[in-house]
Amino acid sequence: MRSLLQDYSSITYADKLLVVALALVAISWSFILFHGSSPDLKVELYNEDGLYGVYPISKARTIKVPGPLGFTVVRIESGKAFIQSSPCPNKICVHMGKISRPSQSVVCIPNRVVVRISGKADRFDTLTY
Repeated sequence: MRSLLQDYSSITYADKLLVVALALVAISWSFILFHGSSPDLKVELYNEDGLYGVYPISKARTIKVPGPLGFTVVRIESGKAFIQSSPCPNKICVHMGKISRPSQSVVCIPNRVVVRISGKADRFDTLTY
């Protein structure tokens, strides 16, 4: 145990500074990677007639999209979009959850409503080795 403590006594100020700098870079990178949302992302809403509307993902709002069964309520908030309620029988679209990245979508097949995120795709779709 004594030799272990002696090994740590040789840590210099520069070593400590390097560790702190690396920790700050790692925290900053993870924040940008996992929490950063691109301001140019849009939410595209489609119904059986085609494109119903395009809305910025950065502004909170609720949109009622008409379909053959009634209105599907789409909510945009905190950089995410989701189907809040729908007149479809199984409510699978409501349980699909929130989307926030380009090319993600939520679909209500019985009511023929699609919610899709569009914008600059900055992530890989697949990786092949």
